[in-house]
Amino acid sequence: MRIAWRGLAAVAVVVALVGCSKPSGPPLAQAKGVVMLGGKPVDNARVMFYPIDQSSSFSHGTTDAEGRFTMSTRGANDGALVGRHKVVISKVDMPEQMAKVDVSKAKSAGYGPGSMPGYESMMGIGGAKPAEAKQEIPAKYSNKETTVLEIEVVTDATQNEYTFNLDQ
Repeated sequence: MRIAWRGLAAVAVVVALVGCSKPSGPPLAQAKGVVMLGGKPVDNARVMFYPIDQSSSFSHGTTDAEGRFTMSTRGANDGALVGRHKVVISKVDMPEQMAKVDVSKAKSAGYGPGSMPGYESMMGIGGAKPAEAKQEIPAKYSNKETTVLEIEVVTDATQNEYTFNLDQ
């Protein structure tokens, strides 16, 4: 019985130590900022910080209507990796019109109004090609290989507020 209590106590100590440990990986620091394009805030843009000296994961954020963002790496708004980063800012305008299917061919294959209510109104007539998605941010900012933006995230979060004034 004494051995069972010792084993149980050892397991409790291990569980307590594991439960109290910090997340592993490189240190993070709070980082936030604003993105402007042509002097106007950019909403719904994706901001990514790619570490220059490390091969670890990148940090990311999304701008709000005022162009503001907060970075996340391992969890929501937990910050960015400390160190130098390439910054990529991207905003893709997705077309609202989806591709249309040739309904006559679909019907002959057994699909159509009888198999799915609302099929014709949803799928439309014709086989029209959808409009292409459009990158709204110039390539010198929106591509990891060509970006001209670099920043350094430091452990002092008060120093990690960035303003990106992008030109067209």
